[in-house]
Amino acid sequence: MYEPLEEQLGRSTDWTAAGWDFEIRRKTQWLREDLRMLDVSEKELQSWSRCNHLPETESLGAAIGCLYVLEGSMLGGQMISRQFGEKLGITPATGGRFFNGYGADTGRQWRAFGTWAQTASDRAGGLEAPATRGAEQTFRCFGSWLKF
Repeated sequence: MYEPLEEQLGRSTDWTAAGWDFEIRRKTQWLREDLRMLDVSEKELQSWSRCNHLPETESLGAAIGCLYVLEGSMLGGQMISRQFGEKLGITPATGGRFFNGYGADTGRQWRAFGTWAQTASDRAGGLEAPATRGAEQTFRCFGSWLKF
């Protein structure tokens, strides 16, 4: 689960000052609820590995790069969600909420993130390089955690 990453992101930046509502973009709860629906016990859930090797998110640029990965994953999740439904009968209501992301609103939410990130970068200046490093680090951390 990537709860530690969301917790770190929540603490690393003053999201209100940055003009972004990070709290409504947290997805750990969706994942927890899905796993419970799929009969994963709380004890089992607690025993699972957590992504504790985290990317640097202390600067706004790095945090934006990390969010790029998390928000972008919702686009790919749409394909996974469809496959879950077709092959396994798992729907957003029966354990597939996390991969369904924002549902029919996923494209709009992705564009809203992109607009905000560009505006934040234009306002602060010089965020492109740290955002790129933040995204690269996030991909590497997930790869290491998932062992690929």
